[in-house]
Amino acid sequence: LAWPLALVLGASRFLFLAAMAFIPWLRLPLPESYRRKAVCALQIVVLVALQAPPLAGGNGGGLLAALIAALAVLASFGRDILWLREHRA
Repeated sequence: LAWPLALVLGASRFLFLAAMAFIPWLRLPLPESYRRKAVCALQIVVLVALQAPPLAGGNGGGLLAALIAALAVLASFGRDILWLREHRA
Protein backbone atom coordinates (compact mmCIF):
# COMPACT_ATOMS: atom_id res chain seq x y z
CA LEU A 1 0.00 0.00 0.00
CA ALA A 2 2.94 2.35 0.47
CA TRP A 3 4.12 2.07 -3.15
CA PRO A 4 2.26 5.18 -4.42
CA LEU A 5 3.89 7.18 -1.64
CA ALA A 6 7.27 5.63 -2.45
CA LEU A 7 6.71 6.69 -6.05
CA VAL A 8 6.15 10.29 -4.90
CA LEU A 9 9.36 10.07 -2.87
CA GLY A 10 11.39 8.57 -5.69
CA ALA A 11 10.06 10.53 -8.64
CA SER A 12 9.61 14.03 -7.23
CA ARG A 13 13.07 15.31 -8.13
CA PHE A 14 12.87 13.88 -11.64
CA LEU A 15 9.47 15.48 -12.20
CA PHE A 16 10.90 18.80 -11.05
CA LEU A 17 13.82 18.44 -13.47
CA ALA A 18 11.40 17.64 -16.29
CA ALA A 19 9.32 20.73 -15.43
CA MET A 20 12.49 22.84 -15.61
CA ALA A 21 12.71 22.02 -19.31
CA PHE A 22 9.36 23.72 -19.92
CA ILE A 23 9.28 26.44 -17.25
CA PRO A 24 12.46 28.54 -17.41
CA TRP A 25 12.05 30.32 -14.06
CA LEU A 26 12.27 26.96 -12.26
CA ARG A 27 15.97 27.00 -13.23
CA LEU A 28 16.72 29.97 -10.97
CA PRO A 29 19.09 29.17 -8.11
CA LEU A 30 17.50 28.55 -4.73
CA PRO A 31 19.00 29.91 -1.51
CA GLU A 32 20.71 27.50 0.87
CA SER A 33 18.12 25.66 2.97
CA TYR A 34 18.49 23.31 5.92
CA ARG A 35 14.80 22.48 5.52
CA ARG A 36 15.46 21.14 2.03
CA LYS A 37 18.42 19.08 3.28
CA ALA A 38 16.41 17.66 6.19
CA VAL A 39 13.52 16.69 3.92
CA CYS A 40 15.96 15.02 1.52
CA ALA A 41 17.49 13.02 4.38
CA LEU A 42 14.02 11.99 5.59
CA GLN A 43 13.10 11.00 2.04
CA ILE A 44 16.16 8.77 1.67
CA VAL A 45 15.78 7.17 5.10
CA VAL A 46 12.13 6.32 4.45
CA LEU A 47 12.84 4.95 0.96
CA VAL A 48 15.55 2.69 2.38
CA ALA A 49 13.39 1.67 5.36
CA LEU A 50 10.52 0.73 3.07
CA GLN A 51 12.81 -1.92 1.56
CA ALA A 52 13.12 -3.69 4.93
CA PRO A 53 10.93 -6.81 5.12
CA PRO A 54 8.92 -5.64 8.17
CA LEU A 55 7.93 -2.39 6.41
CA ALA A 56 7.81 -3.61 2.81
CA GLY A 57 4.45 -5.26 3.42
CA GLY A 58 2.81 -1.87 3.86
CA ASN A 59 2.00 -2.20 7.54
CA GLY A 60 0.85 0.84 9.52
CA GLY A 61 4.32 2.04 10.53
CA GLY A 62 5.72 1.95 7.02
CA LEU A 63 2.63 3.53 5.57
CA LEU A 64 2.66 6.34 8.12
CA ALA A 65 6.38 7.01 7.58
CA ALA A 66 5.88 7.07 3.81
CA LEU A 67 2.90 9.41 4.15
CA ILE A 68 4.78 11.84 6.39
CA ALA A 69 7.82 11.82 4.13
CA ALA A 70 5.72 12.26 0.96
CA LEU A 71 3.86 15.20 2.49
CA ALA A 72 7.18 16.74 3.57
CA VAL A 73 8.62 16.34 0.07
CA LEU A 74 5.54 17.80 -1.62
CA ALA A 75 5.46 20.72 0.83
CA SER A 76 9.18 21.37 0.31
CA PHE A 77 8.90 21.36 -3.47
CA GLY A 78 5.77 23.47 -3.27
CA ARG A 79 7.48 26.05 -1.10
CA ASP A 80 10.49 26.18 -3.43
CA ILE A 81 8.28 26.52 -6.51
CA LEU A 82 6.38 29.40 -4.90
CA TRP A 83 9.68 31.07 -3.96
CA LEU A 84 10.99 30.67 -7.51
CA ARG A 85 7.76 32.08 -8.97
CA GLU A 86 7.95 35.12 -6.70
CA HIS A 87 11.59 35.78 -7.63
CA ARG A 88 11.39 35.21 -11.38
CA ALA A 89 12.71 37.98 -13.61
